[in-house]
Amino acid sequence: MLFQEGDAADHLYQLCSGHVRLFRLSAQDREVTLCVASQGQWLSEGSLQGETQSFFAEALDAAVLMKIPTRQVVQAARQDLGVARFLLEVVTSQIALLQQQHQQLVFQDVAQRLASSLLTLGHVSRVIGGKLSHQDLAFMVGSTRETITKLLGEFRDLGFLELGYRKIVLLDEEGLRRLATQRNT
Repeated sequence: MLFQEGDAADHLYQLCSGHVRLFRLSAQDREVTLCVASQGQWLSEGSLQGETQSFFAEALDAAVLMKIPTRQVVQAARQDLGVARFLLEVVTSQIALLQQQHQQLVFQDVAQRLASSLLTLGHVSRVIGGKLSHQDLAFMVGSTRETITKLLGEFRDLGFLELGYRKIVLLDEEGLRRLATQRNT
């Protein structure tokens, strides 16, 4: 666990490798995955405003992160326009990611969203493993665990991937990409 909801948000984190699941607890204390961050993404931008963490962050595999004290970053941004621009890029890239996720929810069906998510999760090694469950994938794409399990089986039957215990191996990324980008008719 990298941090928990309610912890002081006093560091920025950049994910150098691996995957980190961001989640919250529902009213019934069920974990609801907000997203799975992968290499290059920044976590905890809320710390720039001095807030407390509004979600939990858990490494799903052997993740490597760079942890930077927010106070030092803000101080450097006040003194160096280059650092301020960099922070602006971090925040705008997160906004762009949220807009992309919103567009996917509106314009793509569940199979397309799942294919897109699998491509994102497996873009580095083609192997998606660790603690990521079918339920986590369902939360990520706005669906149910049963639907995700069914679709993963269909993707396997099409030769797009191989399924193992807590492991998905992408076999045909181009096939998944075609599925993710096909237009609904």
